[in-house]
Amino acid sequence: ITNMSHNKKIRSAHMKFNVAYGTDIEKAMNAIKTAVTESELTIPAWKGKEYGPVYFISYADSSLVLSTTVYYEPGNATEFVLSDINTRVNDIFAKEGIEIPFNYVNVVMKKED
Repeated sequence: ITNMSHNKKIRSAHMKFNVAYGTDIEKAMNAIKTAVTESELTIPAWKGKEYGPVYFISYADSSLVLSTTVYYEPGNATEFVLSDINTRVNDIFAKEGIEIPFNYVNVVMKKED
């Protein structure tokens, strides 16, 4: 087993976010950028650049899929960073009225004769 992040100055994690069809994509992308840059755990100015882009990567069955890469210090646990970003995105989405779609099931009961 090779630890690919050993002795690296920067770590990264790829994140995906699903939003409802009909969502203002730019608004959702900006919400994700805000969540990442406001987190104390991330490095938004990695290598002297502005925070990296958020991409609209695909259409899913019930959603549009956005993604980004988050950069952070090796001393931070990945789960802690992901939890922080997900919480921030969830809060901004709720505040901005951006819907996170979810599957649901309709059960139809048929009456037997």
